[in-house]
Amino acid sequence: MLLYTFFGAAAMVAVHLLGYRLLGYKGRSARLLVSLAGGTSVAYVFLQILPKLAYSDLVLAHSEMLSEARWQHHAFLLAMIGLIGFLGLDQMATKLAAVGRYRPKVDHFRIIAVVYIAYNFLVGYILNFHWAMGGIRSVLLYVLAMSLHFLFVGYMLGRHHPVHKVIKVRWYFAAALLLGWLASLVRELRPEFLASLLALLAGAMIVITLKEELRDETLDEFSTFALGASLYTMLLMRI
Repeated sequence: MLLYTFFGAAAMVAVHLLGYRLLGYKGRSARLLVSLAGGTSVAYVFLQILPKLAYSDLVLAHSEMLSEARWQHHAFLLAMIGLIGFLGLDQMATKLAAVGRYRPKVDHFRIIAVVYIAYNFLVGYILNFHWAMGGIRSVLLYVLAMSLHFLFVGYMLGRHHPVHKVIKVRWYFAAALLLGWLASLVRELRPEFLASLLALLAGAMIVITLKEELRDETLDEFSTFALGASLYTMLLMRI
């Protein structure tokens, strides 16, 4: 388990550290890769995230802490909290950026970076959960989807923020992901807490996909977008 999840974490770290060299921020090749990544992420949300969200809900429903609760769909509630929380932080960062025109200490990019650092920590922590759920198959599909997702995030940050800042912050993203993976080895959470983390991650992943990866610029190359979704779907069926 340790070896496979280590290589998975290393692959995602490599995407953070080297992905910007492959992608760049201009040209049709970048748009094609972004569209491919967007299609893959949409397929991942519907075919992987939502089913695992249902599994998390089952785990929480049978936990001792929540078994007597009147409301039974705890994982979906947490996913909604993750979605609203991520949207709220993004909106707060946007408003603070406007204030920052008069108060230079307020930095929109730093707020977004902190949000993504926490997000990467969760992604790294959940990696061992995928091994427990489905072995190498689940880890491979997770790493593939998240690697393409991180390529897209890096591309969008580079489009809207100074490139030198994006190149610098990639080290923090990589470190957070690796720390999340290490934390999962040092301390294993109880199933209900792990299910709660997965639900929060699902909410953040859904909002990032719908808000960022379905932009018009992602869909400019719609055939490539559809190809990414189709290839990932076929990969799920084959592996």
